[in-house]
Amino acid sequence: MYCNLRDLCFQKKYDHLESLQMKLNGCLSVSFPILHGLAMRTSDWSKILARLRIDQVTELGAAALEGPGGYIRAYDTIVRLSSLSDIELISSLGDVIMNEIRNPTNSRSSENKLSNIVETSLKLLETRIRVSRPTFHTLEPVLAIQHAALQLVTSALSSLNSDTYQISNREVLNSTILRLRTALGYNWLERAKLARKSGQFMAAYTCVLRAEDFGIPDALLERAKLLWQTDKREAAQACLDKGIPDVFGCSIFNVRNKQSNENVEVSTEYRTISAQQALLLRTRYCEETNRYDFETTGKLYEQVCAFNSGYEEAHFRLARYVDRARTEAVGCKQQNALIKVALKQYGLALSYGSQFIYQSMPRLLTLWLDYGQDSVRNFHELNKSQKHTEENNLHSEQKVFNEVQELMRINCQRIPVYQFYTALSQLLSRVCHEVPAVVTTLIELVVRIFEAYPLQTMWFLIPLNDSTVRQRRDRCQQIFNMIKYVITNSMKLYRLFSSQYLLNPSYLIFSRITIILFVIEMYARCYPYEPYTQKMLPITVSLGVEYRCF
Repeated sequence: MYCNLRDLCFQKKYDHLESLQMKLNGCLSVSFPILHGLAMRTSDWSKILARLRIDQVTELGAAALEGPGGYIRAYDTIVRLSSLSDIELISSLGDVIMNEIRNPTNSRSSENKLSNIVETSLKLLETRIRVSRPTFHTLEPVLAIQHAALQLVTSALSSLNSDTYQISNREVLNSTILRLRTALGYNWLERAKLARKSGQFMAAYTCVLRAEDFGIPDALLERAKLLWQTDKREAAQACLDKGIPDVFGCSIFNVRNKQSNENVEVSTEYRTISAQQALLLRTRYCEETNRYDFETTGKLYEQVCAFNSGYEEAHFRLARYVDRARTEAVGCKQQNALIKVALKQYGLALSYGSQFIYQSMPRLLTLWLDYGQDSVRNFHELNKSQKHTEENNLHSEQKVFNEVQELMRINCQRIPVYQFYTALSQLLSRVCHEVPAVVTTLIELVVRIFEAYPLQTMWFLIPLNDSTVRQRRDRCQQIFNMIKYVITNSMKLYRLFSSQYLLNPSYLIFSRITIILFVIEMYARCYPYEPYTQKMLPITVSLGVEYRCF
């Protein structure tokens, strides 16, 4: 009996398939992927898959008798059923590729269609991995099954790429084989990540080597992470120092702030996300090991941020690094310079994404609000001093304060409103701030949030209005007054546009009114159970957009 998947899958002939299947099902040492590999190599693979599916459905039916909670126990059975679907998907993909390649009347449109089919199938396989339970016990068999099936299809296509077969278009064949090999390489990479996170470092190292054989650039990051996790920190940094120029073709900085490979020019084609992630990982390792001083490490972070705009994590790491250095800085000038950098980078990170929103947003607001209180105390201390030399310090403090407020105003315009909504409780807790300029910005922020989420924001404002502290109640009244002021005449007209005008269009002269297209959609969303909402059809005419009720 075969003991591994490789020997079983690559046998040329199988005799007595039914008896062999029964033996394999009865043998506890043979895993489920081996049965899949057997099915892929036989001419009767569809029958074997059908029998395997019946066996799994039988187990699932027994779990269904327990009620909804029984499916939790049968999760492995559901995963095995989905793996059978993956095998059928990959097998059908191989058949489609074979038919397209052997078709003598192959056109450009058919080539594009084949490429789209391949990409769609591979995306479905990736989706299967993302929606599965992120455990080694669950994902490793799924990845192994996908790898075995893709490997068999790739081997079959590679056998056609010889002189003995008459292929009409070998370029399409070669490009398809290359794409499937890339998918195999990323499959090895996913298995390496899974093994590393599970603590199986030897298996992870083997998978990294296989991924590197397929030429996957991200294998460099996985090798460095594996070395770092096994307490080989110097080796991890050396791996990135040598691998980034070789794999991605982009230059890095050495200790002397000069490019380590001056002959390599950074072109736009190498500025990929993987290269930026590798540079960021190298910079993080330099920070954690204190490899360089503060200025050099800051320039490394700036290099990563400037490599490709819109990378949220790079700006977040730079902001947090500067924020930590600010707590250890000596002197007001250094702290003032660093807080401006931190506020700017936190704002850029939030404007580019929301992955680190619960780390960036609270810290951004804390830095801004605490700096306002500290500046008030500094102003009082400087005003009490009668020395002539303190006037310059007073002007410099006022200048820095204005710059910080300007940065926050820019951040308020740059960052989406929904991100500020996550910190609404923090904003309302500081409405009694000592600085009037800060209070004004706070109220403007709350009003913006109220415009976007009025019902949700009202629940936060009710406790503020009922507070026992008079100043907090006054601030709440200021917010309500600002909301009334911000609501323009157009918004008031929109609120007055009641449902009776939609039900009776004859009340209005539609030739003089242009109704916004999304009004009917918003009305249907607010009243989804009304029967007449489904009968309203938008009709576009030269005079505007009319809505008639049929």
